[in-house]
Amino acid sequence: MDPYQILDIPKTTTQDEIKKAFKKLALRWHPDKNLDNTEEAEEKFKEISNAYEKINTREKKKKYDNPYTPGNFVIVNFQHNNLISDLMNQVRNVHMQSNIYRRRRIIKTVRIVNGVMTMETIVMN
Repeated sequence: MDPYQILDIPKTTTQDEIKKAFKKLALRWHPDKNLDNTEEAEEKFKEISNAYEKINTREKKKKYDNPYTPGNFVIVNFQHNNLISDLMNQVRNVHMQSNIYRRRRIIKTVRIVNGVMTMETIVMN
């Protein structure tokens, strides 16, 4: 799920605001503060922690917000019987996302290892 939705913040939030939102939710859902509903609190606390971990630094936030920048990978699981169809759909999806890089050279590489298709998009000026 989207870390911004979990932390209940907009994508334009600053790092300080992200940290404040995390602390507020972490305190609210900490298992030690929810003794009557420990299981739900643990699950929610893990979800909040994982969301914060995805966007807790400027670099991670930038990478999460724009996954199709140089050096970022997209990992996709696929069914063996639909290999060609899945591959073409993923290439199409990456192409749609990369339209924002007009007038730049875009190199796409696809690797299939142990049933996992890894796609890398490199944007060059």
